[in-house]
Amino acid sequence: MNSILNLIDNADLCATPTLIVILVESRHVFRIIPLNEKHPDDLDPSYLGDSVGHWEGDTLVVDVTGFKERLVGSKISTDALHIVERFTRVDYNTINYEATVEDPKALTKPYTITSKYMLRPGTRL
Repeated sequence: MNSILNLIDNADLCATPTLIVILVESRHVFRIIPLNEKHPDDLDPSYLGDSVGHWEGDTLVVDVTGFKERLVGSKISTDALHIVERFTRVDYNTINYEATVEDPKALTKPYTITSKYMLRPGTRL
């Protein structure tokens, strides 16, 4: 499992009209997701990749690319890793999460994981 896919538990999602920020408690990291932007042409690979997002109705779609060749905790990723995440708020307390992972240098075909995240009122990071 790639480390970016493990970064949602115990997280706060902060949204503005042009930006989503995911603050992750357990690893003291954050992801910045510009909205309606393109990946830069001169992308420097990083362990969390480069994220850009857009809205499709009520679903936040995040395209992630530009990963370092070997992610921490991963045995199968290469520099060709590409992830598309979909966050859909189905009700006040629930976000459905789906991530499609493809890496043509390491995988024979893409795979998709799904999860559900619940709001925990009164909790703080």
